[in-house]
Amino acid sequence: MSKPVIVCVDDEPTVLESLKIELKRVLGDSCLVETADGGEEALELIDELQEEEYEVALVLVDYIMPDIKGDELLREIHARSPHTLNIMISGQADLQAVSNAIREAKLFRYIAKPWQPDDLKSSVIEAIQSFLQDRKLEAQTTQLQQLYQQVQAFNVELEHKVEERTAQLKLLLEFEALLKRITDRVRESLDESQILQTVVQELLTELNLSCCAATLYDLNRRTATICYEAIRVEADSAQGNIIQLDDSLNLYSQVLQGNSIQCCILPLPSEPYYELKRRSTLLICPLRDEKEVVGDVWLFKLDVFDDVAVRVVEHVADQCAIALRQSRLYQLSQTQVEELKRLSQVKDDFLSSISHELRSPLATMRMAIQMLEIMLRSVAVASTELDATNRYIQILKDECQRETNLINDLLDMARLEAGAAPLNVTTINLPLWLPIIIDPFMERARSQQQQLRLEIASDIADLNTDPSYLERILSELLHNACKYTPIGETILLTADKNGSRFTINIKNFGVGIPDGERDRIFDKFYRIHNSDLRKQGGTGLGLALVKKQVERLHGTIEVSSDSGWTMFTIQVPSLNL
Repeated sequence: MSKPVIVCVDDEPTVLESLKIELKRVLGDSCLVETADGGEEALELIDELQEEEYEVALVLVDYIMPDIKGDELLREIHARSPHTLNIMISGQADLQAVSNAIREAKLFRYIAKPWQPDDLKSSVIEAIQSFLQDRKLEAQTTQLQQLYQQVQAFNVELEHKVEERTAQLKLLLEFEALLKRITDRVRESLDESQILQTVVQELLTELNLSCCAATLYDLNRRTATICYEAIRVEADSAQGNIIQLDDSLNLYSQVLQGNSIQCCILPLPSEPYYELKRRSTLLICPLRDEKEVVGDVWLFKLDVFDDVAVRVVEHVADQCAIALRQSRLYQLSQTQVEELKRLSQVKDDFLSSISHELRSPLATMRMAIQMLEIMLRSVAVASTELDATNRYIQILKDECQRETNLINDLLDMARLEAGAAPLNVTTINLPLWLPIIIDPFMERARSQQQQLRLEIASDIADLNTDPSYLERILSELLHNACKYTPIGETILLTADKNGSRFTINIKNFGVGIPDGERDRIFDKFYRIHNSDLRKQGGTGLGLALVKKQVERLHGTIEVSSDSGWTMFTIQVPSLNL
């Protein structure tokens, strides 16, 4: 855009020169300033500027000039350049002339001679700004009109596209509902035959097919078996037929790569669906899982399958392949679970059998050791020989008792896992019962320079449970606490009731269980390495039995530990009598 032009018109050269100097000082190079010494010259100048596509922003006109009066000149200028603003500068203009110029020539301001520089400056700047703002608004208005016309054209075009898109969306929504319905039904089942039947039947009905069939591949034998079909028209069944992939390589080469095929073929009379292939369009979509193509779906239709229908069938085929994979994984996992159950039962039967078989010989050995001990006492031997003999007999007794404990633990574990251990529920007064249970461990703790404390809530209620189970649980935990607590440390047993459950904590100080060991201490035969400070040994079944016994009482057991303490928390409900 060129610079706006200011035209000064006066018949006095000195006035024109003063105006030009003053305007240059005020506006600098932002506007071009032109001068004319009369009305006719001014009109010619304006015509030339318009031809050269300059915009005349402002005209400053003297009122008294020899060839034409100022108000008449302004009317002519306004007729030729309606956007131009006009300022009349004169000391002799009458009120009627100014009024005519305002009404007919868009007079912006009247300045009396001699003018004040500040008045001239502010009037010119305000006029230029007003002109530029008006031109900017006109340009924006023109641009908005053009945009409006474009929007109108776009609206017409958009309406046509919306109508077309609406029809497409309606069709897509129908197919999406079909896809969702088939997907939901397929995912609900883990039965391979039901999955294929659902896909075949739904596609036949919803896509108005002549026939739909599902085949599964055996890639090792290079065969495809037609497992399920649904036929709407008169045609021979081909279900159960086996197709050699290599014999139909021209048809299956693309399918085996995971691509769909739509074609019309001239079949051999011996091929499956001979009549349907002769008069229908055939669409074959592969059933693809993550690794390979496991089968395909055949669809027969009298006309051509459009792109939307092909995409829907491909999505259905993908969902079918996922469901088939899940079904096969489920069947495999079920087989593995049954095998694990069988192996677990074999193991339990073996442990139960071997435990019973070993129990009787061990009882006989214990009796023989006792008889041998009695006989040795009745025989007079030297004291040194008697001491050594007694030591050997004690070793035999200890090892025999250790094996007996192991066998008893194995039998108890087998009964608990088989659910064959009965419950004898009675009422226990914990403030009276617990001191009796821990009394034997009091003496053991004192002999090992440990402190064993018992704290029972004063308002604790009676507990209905099997006392034999609870006694064995607490005895095993107290036995472990005494075994693993260092000299000089404390063992604390607390009992309280929280809501409907009774809580018993056994906490020993001075030793902790490493994080990596904590989750495994309830496993059978698991023992923490280098934790038995007194090398007292054990069967490795104690805590596993404790957990089973707590669960038999419908309770829970948890372990928490830090570097300086370990605590077992038992929570059991009060059972019905």
